[in-house]
Amino acid sequence: MVDSWLLFHSVPQGMVQDTSWLTNTSPGAVTPVRKTSAHELERKTGFSRPFLPTFKSLPLPSDAMPFCDTTGGYSVLTTQQELRALNERELIFELVKDIYNGLDPLSFCLKILQIISILTKADRCSLFLVKGEKGDPGRCLVGQLLDVSCSSAIGQMRRREEICIPWGTGIVGHVAESRKSLNIHDCYKDIRFNSQVDRTTGYKTHNMLCMPICDTDGEVKAVAQIINKCHGEKPFTYADEEVFSRYLQFCGIGLRNAELYERSELESKRIQVLLDLARLAFEDQSEIGQIVQRIMIYTQSFLQVERCQVLLLDENAKTFSRVFDLDINDMKAANIDSSDPFEGRFPINVRIAGYVATSGETLNIPDVHQDDRFDPSVDEDSNFRHYSILCMPIRNASKIIVGVCQLINKLSRNPFTKKDERIFEICTIFCGLGIQHIEIYERSMKAIAKTKVTLEVLSYHATAPLEEVQELLRDYHIPSTEMYKLHDLKFDDFFLNDKEMLKACLRMFIDLNFIQRFDIEYDVLCRWLLSVRKNYRPVTYHNWRHAFNVAQMMFAILAGNQILSHLSSEEYMNVVHILEGAILATDLTVYYKAMLMTACDIAAITKPWKVQKKDMMNRDKKDKLPLMQVAFIDSMCIPVYEAFAMISDELCPLLEGVKENRAKWLKLAEEKKLCFSPKN
Repeated sequence: MVDSWLLFHSVPQGMVQDTSWLTNTSPGAVTPVRKTSAHELERKTGFSRPFLPTFKSLPLPSDAMPFCDTTGGYSVLTTQQELRALNERELIFELVKDIYNGLDPLSFCLKILQIISILTKADRCSLFLVKGEKGDPGRCLVGQLLDVSCSSAIGQMRRREEICIPWGTGIVGHVAESRKSLNIHDCYKDIRFNSQVDRTTGYKTHNMLCMPICDTDGEVKAVAQIINKCHGEKPFTYADEEVFSRYLQFCGIGLRNAELYERSELESKRIQVLLDLARLAFEDQSEIGQIVQRIMIYTQSFLQVERCQVLLLDENAKTFSRVFDLDINDMKAANIDSSDPFEGRFPINVRIAGYVATSGETLNIPDVHQDDRFDPSVDEDSNFRHYSILCMPIRNASKIIVGVCQLINKLSRNPFTKKDERIFEICTIFCGLGIQHIEIYERSMKAIAKTKVTLEVLSYHATAPLEEVQELLRDYHIPSTEMYKLHDLKFDDFFLNDKEMLKACLRMFIDLNFIQRFDIEYDVLCRWLLSVRKNYRPVTYHNWRHAFNVAQMMFAILAGNQILSHLSSEEYMNVVHILEGAILATDLTVYYKAMLMTACDIAAITKPWKVQKKDMMNRDKKDKLPLMQVAFIDSMCIPVYEAFAMISDELCPLLEGVKENRAKWLKLAEEKKLCFSPKN
């Protein structure tokens, strides 16, 4: 996505030279707040700072010794007398040395104009640079070197104010538009000449030679003019035109060198912008809000806007799930880089944001109050007023819209420009990539957690070792049901160890005649019981001992009431299928669907007090356990065992046990309440 954007916008749009904002970036999570605006990426009409020689190691000719004027910049390499004494070949060589040394292009062009002035005997020379792209209605020519003479100094040129000539206006504008030279013998007879300039300055313009300076593509980059032949009012000759044209080529070379240098500087800045945004988007993997906050800080400072909002879409509901906002006043906070993101503080232009989210179009509204999609109610009861809005969709790498970002009001109160849109597009691209990066990270973390749990579960789902199976098979003595008291509804399992519980399970299978009825091989049954015990996780409550207690209670109810004794084989198989489903019914949310299984699952509440009181759940809130038990008994247990008492009188002890334990838990709760109450 970024590559396609760069390819589409590969033609440089502007250049600057100040690189003070290129700060060192660290791998930390501190967002670099931009100290300059996006205008740094726009080309400013004018010469760049002096650029350094490219080949410093090469020896210079002994007579090519530049000197600096009082302003600190490079001046001409020779005096006027020396220039006048040089022939044309020597002048050309002098210019080549200047190009080689890489002097300040303003000084270089000044020297060329002075040479032209000497050779053509012109009184004054000027140079105008083109400002604006082709087709730009505001395109014009800006005067950089005005009224240059042989005695002009570079310091004087730098201190002069620039003048701007509209494209196609006047003689200079006409030459730029037509790309053709003009040799005017009498300026006052030419309707394109503006005589007001002479009246203002008091200077009399007689004749003029004006030529365009074009690049290799034929596009005009500058226009130069020479005015008035010295020592008389003779017009410029064809020979003057030849000299003027020949030396302006050197001026074009100097401008081209300056442009190439500026392009390299600008590309360095653009790369730094992309690196900053990439670091902002991918440096943090913890939370979407932090990523959005950093990119909003960058965008707001870089584009110089009053407010920035990011609205994230809910994929399922097709609504905005989260709204992040940032105000220009927030930027004054010292800890803005590390503070929590601001959410939902300002009103939302729902119709504008919704339109962008559904259509995927970019909206650049210079005056929101002239747009029907703007909701004027957002300005009510607020000290903030909307003037202009730039709203753009946020897409992920799959081009799916995941949100909307909008900028409100430039600090300059000017509308948002096309250049603002291009820079804003970069920010939204990286914002979308950052959001997707966080989502992928969160999904991967969830997948890792699921994998960890799955591996943990699978580690328990293993067959019991053959040695344990052989040991259980060699122990032929299986105690009777009476010895274990398995028929007793008040059965206490704490006197049995793991091996004894296995034998008790075998006894229940034997007494229920499951081995013969289902043709179960005895060694297979032993291996199955051992595997069940192995696969139970070593948790506090729902462990192997709890499973054994549930099975014992089911055995006591079934054997004591013989509820399956009169069923046919087909009916009995149907009951078995129901019991298979009941194994998964210990969840109290389906408790009324399988009450028998639930009754066995919570049967510990019916046991004698000395058994039931044991804190098998090891709760963190031990002081609240009695009250929790009372509430559990009232809401879950008593309704179940009241129903079973109505089914069979032999199950009444379960209900009685529950009520006795409730009374004990209630008494214990009251005692704890007295212990923790404040003393009078």
